[in-house]
Amino acid sequence: MSSPSYTVLKLFKSPRGHLAEISRTRDRCETRGNEWVWIAERHVTTLQLRPGRGALDFEEGQLHLKDDAGELRWLNGEIETLSRVAVELPQPSLSVLDSHLS
Repeated sequence: MSSPSYTVLKLFKSPRGHLAEISRTRDRCETRGNEWVWIAERHVTTLQLRPGRGALDFEEGQLHLKDDAGELRWLNGEIETLSRVAVELPQPSLSVLDSHLS
């Protein structure tokens, strides 16, 4: 799944939303790098990496992945149980993500 400004590299679902690793691009050829985004029903949160920490340690919480499953453990104690999916984001979530990244 891709748009002119990003490509979804990995997509996970949970009962309360989706987690996606995306690659953002400039001018269709220059890659800006990968980001993780949490996509809820009406909003998107770009997860901010914590400097000097592990690759999946974010200001908002920690991401634990193993094969096609994982957990996103928010700092407030909530846990999102994740399973990898190969399908595209559903349209409402895709629209919210497009709006967030534009």
